[in-house]
Amino acid sequence: MRILNIILALLIVAATFGLFFIIGSPNPDGVYSNMFFANLAITVVLEILLMGSLFYITSDENYRLSVISASWTVFVYVILMALWMLAFGLYYYLSEEPLAVGGTWVKIYYGGLLALSAIFIGILIFVTQSGYFADNLNNRTRHYVTENQVDNIDYKMMKFTFQRYMTTKNADQLLLIQTNRELDMFIDKASTVPAYILQDNYRLGNAINSQSDRIRRSIEQMERINNPVELNKDIMRLSQTLRTAIDQIDTLRV
Repeated sequence: MRILNIILALLIVAATFGLFFIIGSPNPDGVYSNMFFANLAITVVLEILLMGSLFYITSDENYRLSVISASWTVFVYVILMALWMLAFGLYYYLSEEPLAVGGTWVKIYYGGLLALSAIFIGILIFVTQSGYFADNLNNRTRHYVTENQVDNIDYKMMKFTFQRYMTTKNADQLLLIQTNRELDMFIDKASTVPAYILQDNYRLGNAINSQSDRIRRSIEQMERINNPVELNKDIMRLSQTLRTAIDQIDTLRV
């Protein structure tokens, strides 16, 4: 595909050269003017910019806000430059007086081209930087949303494992019911934190991850304990860990 794009671009540039020399007329001495070659060079540069933007933006891997913003800026720049050149060319064609080299109108023409180019560079830098910032923010948000989805699966596994222990382990039922309620409260608080809060509050995200690991290890450790007394102690420690985690989330989320 890339080779075809290059071939197409070369054909368009070659066609531009041909049209310029067919339509353009040389001076009485048979030599083309400097303005002729300047317009030819500017036209080729504009075509390369336009085709490069089109080819680049149509690639799936480059479909980002920064690329789209920069490409639209290039499109507008090419259109304005083409309109300026066409307007000046039309004036030159209708004018009865030839344009003198270094004359006022020639200076205005080149000055307008330079002014448009300077404005284009400034706007391109601004929209590209803004686009990169938005892309990074979007990637971070997508990352936290994905992490949140994975965490929700882990929470469901934690909940399922603990409820299985409630029916198979010989422990204090009141203590199990209380701890199960606290586990529900922790899962509800941890899983409902929006992604935009997590991406700005690193301490909260780290606290949720570290506390989730501690709770998961505590629940897994209960599987190896059959002594009711030791099991009740572990459940009490788990209950304390859950309360600490809930208080930590409430404190850091404010």
